[in-house]
Amino acid sequence: MGGAELVFKQWVDPNDPSRGIRILGVLQRIAIAYCFASILAYYFKEKAIIWISAGILLLYWAVCALAGGADPYSLEGWFGTKYDIDILECRIFIKVKVFHSIRRD
Repeated sequence: MGGAELVFKQWVDPNDPSRGIRILGVLQRIAIAYCFASILAYYFKEKAIIWISAGILLLYWAVCALAGGADPYSLEGWFGTKYDIDILECRIFIKVKVFHSIRRD
């Protein structure tokens, strides 16, 4: 049994933040959205689903506009970019220099 050891790998390489483990990819995000949509379709009627969807969309727009800064629909201004970096420490979702220019507050 010699040489067998458990090695913990970090989520993001501190020497190269563009490398690491991707927590949620595109397909996983689509699956989560599909799950919520199927729950809505199962429990609500069509008219209620339209109102709920419109409400979610308006809420999303409001959050983007209020928390996004000067350009809330850009990569730099979108509120989710700061969340990804600060909370999830995921600098690898999009390999762009903007992630390296955003400072942690």
